Amino acid sequence: MGAFDKMKKKIKMLENGLVHGRTSLTYLELGLLYQTVKEYDKAEKAFKKVITALPDNIYPRFLLLRLYEAQGQKDEAYHLAEELMQSAGPRISLGLRLELSKILSSDSDKVSGHAKIKEYAASA
Repeated sequence: MGAFDKMKKKIKMLENGLVHGRTSLTYLELGLLYQTVKEYDKAEKAFKKVITALPDNIYPRFLLLRLYEAQGQKDEAYHLAEELMQSAGPRISLGLRLELSKILSSDSDKVSGHAKIKEYAASA
């Protein structure tokens, strides 16, 4: 059994486990696995469930941002990065702040309506 098949088997086990108890950690793990096997719609739904359940947790929103980046959905990634920078404020570590600044400043001129984001990222 290859690595891909093992991941699919683990996904099935986690999905079956959701019947018995839905936990944010399970959805988070499912989202990561779905992303790995390129089931992006399912990954997005799983991450959004975690975000709804744990709205103050930065990590699932960052994972969703990375998913959008992996899919080339620049507008969504920039909107989420901007939201994280503004809403999480001092709770964001320096490393994450730098990572978000890179996302916000890279190619932001190509993304519609994001001229001010580049300025915001430079001032962060």
